[in-house]
Amino acid sequence: MQAKFLSTIILLAASLVSAAPAADPVLAEVYFCSEMNWDGNCTDAWINPSQCYSIGDLVSGGVFGSIGPSSKTTCTAHTAEDCKGDDIPLKFPGAADGGAAIGVPFTELRSMSCVVE
Repeated sequence: MQAKFLSTIILLAASLVSAAPAADPVLAEVYFCSEMNWDGNCTDAWINPSQCYSIGDLVSGGVFGSIGPSSKTTCTAHTAEDCKGDDIPLKFPGAADGGAAIGVPFTELRSMSCVVE
């Protein structure tokens, strides 16, 4: 009787563990502003880590003057679609000067991917 009861408890516990909902994925946050110096229209983009995104899909028309990943996010921008071309690292607080600080005008950036630390 005790063995049957114990078996039932173990099966019940195992089913509860397997029925637990999956943890929400941690998303990477990138902040864009349409103008330099964090001015103009600003928006957050929440993206899946390690996935490549076209910058035009993240910010209207791909035009922006400031970009900054959150403090726990590191991004790599690219000068070509599909995360190809030159790699341009972006770390918090980002760049608010149209690209002068990273050595590439933002108008030349086409895609990006990020990771959460």
